[in-house]
Amino acid sequence: MRILKLAALSCLLFIAPSLSINCDGLSKDQCEQNFPQCQILTAKSCCGESKSYCAERDSNDCLASKISCKKDPQGNIYEFWSSCTPSSGFTDFIPSNATCSSLNCNAQQMSCKYVQQACHETSCCPDIPQCQIPATGGGPATGSATGQGTSGGTPGSCDKVNCPNGYICTIVNQLAVCVSPSSSSSSSSSTTGSHTTTGGSTTGSHTTTGGSTTGSHTTTGGSTTGSHTTTGGSTTGSHTTTGGSTTGPTCGNVNCPRGYHCEVRGSQAVCVADEFDSCANVDCGSGYHCKNGECIRDKVECDACDQINCPKGHHCISQPKGGWIGSHKKRHWQLHPEHCGGRPNKIKVICVPSPKGTCKTVQCPKGYKCKLYADGPTCVKIEKPKCLTCKDMHCESNGLLCVLTPQKKTDEECCPIIPICINPSTIAASTIATTTASTRHSTASTIASLVTGTTSGGGGMGSFGGRSDEESSDPNAILGLFEDDIFWGDNDEYFSDNYRYVDEEDIDEDFNGNDEFEIDVEGDFQEDDFEEEYAFY
Repeated sequence: MRILKLAALSCLLFIAPSLSINCDGLSKDQCEQNFPQCQILTAKSCCGESKSYCAERDSNDCLASKISCKKDPQGNIYEFWSSCTPSSGFTDFIPSNATCSSLNCNAQQMSCKYVQQACHETSCCPDIPQCQIPATGGGPATGSATGQGTSGGTPGSCDKVNCPNGYICTIVNQLAVCVSPSSSSSSSSSTTGSHTTTGGSTTGSHTTTGGSTTGSHTTTGGSTTGSHTTTGGSTTGSHTTTGGSTTGPTCGNVNCPRGYHCEVRGSQAVCVADEFDSCANVDCGSGYHCKNGECIRDKVECDACDQINCPKGHHCISQPKGGWIGSHKKRHWQLHPEHCGGRPNKIKVICVPSPKGTCKTVQCPKGYKCKLYADGPTCVKIEKPKCLTCKDMHCESNGLLCVLTPQKKTDEECCPIIPICINPSTIAASTIATTTASTRHSTASTIASLVTGTTSGGGGMGSFGGRSDEESSDPNAILGLFEDDIFWGDNDEYFSDNYRYVDEEDIDEDFNGNDEFEIDVEGDFQEDDFEEEYAFY
């Protein structure tokens, strides 16, 4: 006996390793054969190539949408969106998280542009921001500065010039120029031209911002207050004022760095930063747009299931608005993110086992309908709706009348008639109907009173939908009133058991067109009879 036990134990130890499956490296067919221990998943490369791999299912059934990036031996970068990733064959990869804000290109007098990588299909390969020198635009021009002061003039001075942080003021050919400390005077911004002042008194400002300006500014005698401003581009011309002497700070001797312009504030000429549009110099490239200086991926509406090829015997379903239910999580085969629009951060679609059979070949009994489940088609009971009644409408308390209107849609899940409130003044002639009913457990009866009145034409409500009084006096004509026209009701309750079919025999034989008529409602209502004439209350 002891020998048999030892033999059995040895056998178990021998076969135990074979029970543990290494999912890594298994082919797609092998992985499917070892489901649910192994799970077939896909990763997407930056160039849009989908790659299938087999992974061991974790405690979350691979549902945790943990985005990670890995690189294969060939240098291809893949995005993995599941918590189940290969344990070999890939190395971790951290994508760049640089932004235009982090580069701070403006401080370097440069603009920022997002450069799209050659392959950019996933979040592992975002566009890379780069500082670039604008091809055109304002800013200091290179060259030399020349100028002269004549009688009564004041040469350029840095005494009353405030430069932005990171810049210092220096005199270049009698011009106050804000330059970087590392820049030399010879490479400072310049303006080619002349500035001449003769006598008199002139108070004003002459501002030149960016670009290359060629021309002259001459003031002769008199007293003039004014300003002259040239912004950006290339300007050729002159500005002449005849007046007296020149006193006080002016922007004529100040050349501000790129992104700034000169303003006279009090007793000082100050370089002030230009109003900056954070997206003005940001080029995000295709599929992105700029917002507050940042490039944001464009939102693209799409059906994620269009991108998925499910295994044989499975089909793709999109995530419902209420989220995934337990049966979906347990019975799924493949999980996929939504790779259109924003970065995938949730599981949007899954592949689930396809149901067996079809509802096309199933005929359910009355009161039931066919629904297709994973185990096959099932007849489920139709839940009848809670239909409103005139009692729910409270029309009378608001000075209105309640009418019951039959609906053309005859599904059991829909209310066949609905109550509405109308203004009595909208009723032509004088058509009044009263409806009474007993309790749900007793025989119901409907009493309808028709008081005929004079009608003009054929469009009045007084003759039930435009019928003449002559037509309305015919019992057979009355039968057709309830399907297409308004049926009148009061505060009586109606539902299921109170729906009855109106037979021609139910109408009293002694009915005449001028008196009240009575309809005894006894026949059971059948759905197949819905298209025939019947009354509801």
